[in-house]
Amino acid sequence: MATFKKGDVVKLIAVVPEGPITAMRMDEDGNVSYLVEWTDADSVAQQRWFAEDQLIGA
Repeated sequence: MATFKKGDVVKLIAVVPEGPITAMRMDEDGNVSYLVEWTDADSVAQQRWFAEDQLIGA
């Protein structure tokens, strides 16, 4: 049976990645990327590279 019905307002269960930058890199075109570590909703450590324009200071 469905939990929600048409017209219900819902939101995604998610953790917005927020954590320390653990590494930086620059490609040959001068684009900077940052490796960010955070803990997900299941308390599992995650890490991913993000382009500089995808990040803001926390």
